[in-house]
Amino acid sequence: MEEFKPKNINEKIPSEYEKSIQEVFTLCPELEKIGSGEEYGKYLETIFPESKVKDVVYHGTGTSLFGEAGKGFKKKMWDVTYFTKDYQYANKFAKRSGANFGTEGILYPAVLNIATPINLETVASWHIEKIIDKLQSGENDSVIGIEQGENVESIGVYSPEQIHILGSKSDIEAFKEFVTR
Repeated sequence: MEEFKPKNINEKIPSEYEKSIQEVFTLCPELEKIGSGEEYGKYLETIFPESKVKDVVYHGTGTSLFGEAGKGFKKKMWDVTYFTKDYQYANKFAKRSGANFGTEGILYPAVLNIATPINLETVASWHIEKIIDKLQSGENDSVIGIEQGENVESIGVYSPEQIHILGSKSDIEAFKEFVTR
């Protein structure tokens, strides 16, 4: 029988943020060739520094978020694009959504620029038209709440300019520039 060897109690346990960065590096191995996870975390702090949401979030889908050949951003259902901090939930959604489109699904890691969110107990606690009206009026720029029937926080943003996709070409180039400063 193999002897149980406890972890070194002085060894630092990664935070949820550090785990998210590790997940991004797994999704986009090219980042590791540029710099460390710690450097990437510092770089991420420079993107949307005033945002009220500082976490890495994920969008799972069966289709691309982008138009043909990456030209422009496609608007999603009701002009709101939803994200979650829960990697597993987004990945499950990507696979389920992908099956509807005959794909394996796509998982996008991102950081968001959130300034004036609508905070709801559940995302379904308001009628979607009320949310869209508030977002279109500019009164709010996002919606945050728990998915109805799930124990997962969902974050919806209205404008593509609020989304920075991690591991994208522009993200990789900006990270290279950050590391070489």
